[in-house]
Amino acid sequence: TGTGYVSCGEANRVDIFDLKTLKKVGQAATGTDPDAILFDPSTQRIFSFNAGSNDVTVIDPKTGASVATIPLSGNPEFSVADGNGRIYVNIENRNSMAVIDSHALKVIATRPMKGCEEPSALALDQTHHRLYAGCANRKMVAIDSRDGKVTGSAPIGEHVDAAVFDVERGVVFFSNGDGTLTEIAVGDGDVYKVKANIPTQRGARTVALDEKTHHLFLPVAEFEKSAPAAPGQPRSRPALIPGTFMLLIVGS
Repeated sequence: TGTGYVSCGEANRVDIFDLKTLKKVGQAATGTDPDAILFDPSTQRIFSFNAGSNDVTVIDPKTGASVATIPLSGNPEFSVADGNGRIYVNIENRNSMAVIDSHALKVIATRPMKGCEEPSALALDQTHHRLYAGCANRKMVAIDSRDGKVTGSAPIGEHVDAAVFDVERGVVFFSNGDGTLTEIAVGDGDVYKVKANIPTQRGARTVALDEKTHHLFLPVAEFEKSAPAAPGQPRSRPALIPGTFMLLIVGS
């Protein structure tokens, strides 16, 4: 349709924009605090994963309207689609993964993720039926997408948020808020080896991959120093410094 989609967490909606002009052309209402968002090739629909209301909003690109809501068992984080009618999404506060039938628009399984605390990042190796999840306990776990069994693990950086799998190179990358990008080689027999912890910038937690150039892109900005938290209160996230937004490009 020549359109792009971005989740707007504080506004509880998805904005639709023209890919050529970048001008907003529509919007669709979602659940509370939409975060992860993906296009499912199998159904040609957009799926928005709403962290505040523990559900998924399904959007039809042809009309730009929300057409369904799928309830989840907990707080959704990153998600991936296999292109064959299955969507996998980490349930962060349940240490589990939900499997969604994107045609029937329902959860068909919720699987525990042994050894993984607060899973966020998620990437898919379609050829070997492996899901690579980044966990808050500084660990990557590999999961068989067919039955949900954990098949291996490797250490990663702290405050992981996103992951991408480079099919041609056979490596998975995890972007960590501590200012590192962990590169893990995927070997036969579920052997996983950390190749590098590439320095990026503190707060660079989201990553995208250009599959042709193999360049990685990480958005980041500089932050103000946050005030100490009051006794018994959580520490607030520091504010961004205006005008410091940048895109880090990592190449081989």
